Amino acid sequence: MSLANFDFQVLTEETNIMPFFCKDNDLNEFFMEDAKNYLKELMAVTYLFVDKGNNKTVSYFSLLNDKVSYDPGERSIWNKFSRKINNRKRRKSYPSVKIGRLAVARDYEGHDYGSEMLNFIKYAFTQAIELDADL
Repeated sequence: MSLANFDFQVLTEETNIMPFFCKDNDLNEFFMEDAKNYLKELMAVTYLFVDKGNNKTVSYFSLLNDKVSYDPGERSIWNKFSRKINNRKRRKSYPSVKIGRLAVARDYEGHDYGSEMLNFIKYAFTQAIELDADL
């Protein structure tokens, strides 16, 4: 498959949303009716993978800020996680990014687009971003 007819975009308030239908009506409704509102209210940013040749959205995902917090009931997991962090920089919570929504249109199911979106997100947050901060 050639990717020449495909485009990766960030949803903006001016984006013309192309048709999108997946098996989950909640995901369809979010994309068609709520994604721009979430952007406007600074709650989530939505990214689109678009088939320009067919004027359709292949898949989308939304990212939002979150945090990972200490849970006394999961002490062993938290301790295992914390061992990798310098004692001076350990906290009871850490900032994180949550995948709020991820969907693939029915017409494009079975071609690993969802897996590729997850791989892209993981790469972006583990390899492509450099952080220069002192916690």
